Amino acid sequence: MTKVFFNQNIVSPYRLPLFEELEKDYDVTVWFHRETSEDRKWGAELENYSFDSVILKNFQVGPLTLNPGFFLKLLRHDFDVYFINENPSTFLSSFAILLAAKLKRKPVVIWSETIDTEKSQELPENPLKKIAVKSWRGFKETYRKILFKFSDRFVAFSQMAEEFLEKRGVPEEKIETQIQVMPEELLLPEPENQYLEEKYSGKKLILSLGYLEERKGVQDLIKAFRKIEDEKYRLVIAGTGPYEEELKNQAEGDERIEFVGYLSKQEKANYFDAADLFVLPTHHDPWGLVVNEALHYGTPVLTTKAAGAKELLDERYIFLEGGVDKLKSLIDEDFSEIQSVDITDIDKGVNSIRKSIEKEVV
Repeated sequence: MTKVFFNQNIVSPYRLPLFEELEKDYDVTVWFHRETSEDRKWGAELENYSFDSVILKNFQVGPLTLNPGFFLKLLRHDFDVYFINENPSTFLSSFAILLAAKLKRKPVVIWSETIDTEKSQELPENPLKKIAVKSWRGFKETYRKILFKFSDRFVAFSQMAEEFLEKRGVPEEKIETQIQVMPEELLLPEPENQYLEEKYSGKKLILSLGYLEERKGVQDLIKAFRKIEDEKYRLVIAGTGPYEEELKNQAEGDERIEFVGYLSKQEKANYFDAADLFVLPTHHDPWGLVVNEALHYGTPVLTTKAAGAKELLDERYIFLEGGVDKLKSLIDEDFSEIQSVDITDIDKGVNSIRKSIEKEVV
């Protein structure tokens, strides 16, 4: 059986079913560089899956994750194909995988979610921070230039990710492109909505849910919402994060806007089901799985051109990031037509990986 190696920067629950699906056809091994990151509250039980996995010893140096002994550990194993998650935070491990694969004369496949947006090109005003950001970006571009040059094939996890690769010189014929899926076992439970139905009866409920940081663009949603004077409208902002207090300050004085904090799976299901409209006003999102979740409940979705998940939606549901007036007019529309998209088909999440393996492993 073909032995397939993957590295992942953190344990992402939505990735695990994909590895489990691939385990049906291949001998899959996944090494995670660390368990989680500070902006993630999710948890995952690796023992529930049959593919081989390990969370490596690690420590952080600024944005970098270091894994002592990684290369020597890798040399003690033999695989038929090596998949590299090109996250710059684990660049030393990426180069170690590349070197090990070349020494063993095995193919290397890059899988990438990275996208270009205006937000990703912004620079801070502080001179020292500007120098640091420009240096980090320069490093990332150099790292990717080297990594991409010596890799054999690429998997892009969105159309925007494919454009990112092509912009950096990767030939189109070397790229397999797919969408991000939300496997059924990870979808939220059935809603229990009597309380919310009563609370928002006769209201138009707008929902935004996610990690509250500036790049998520919730400030634009608040500005757009406050331009609407109709008292039947309600805006619920769910989630926590470093930008939460600033957003609360921007919403102050409008009693129609409610912050509900971090939601359990059941609470998320309830709000998705109760909402008349879900908005992801992001300025930069390699995908945005909350779009998948909202669509699962039949909730109309608006998002920006800066979200990878925009490819799940018709053009009329997409607006330019930061476009407050356009967002206000869209919120005011009647989206009675449900956007029907199959976001649970796990084959859509692994087909490009399978194609890459079949094309590279003789």
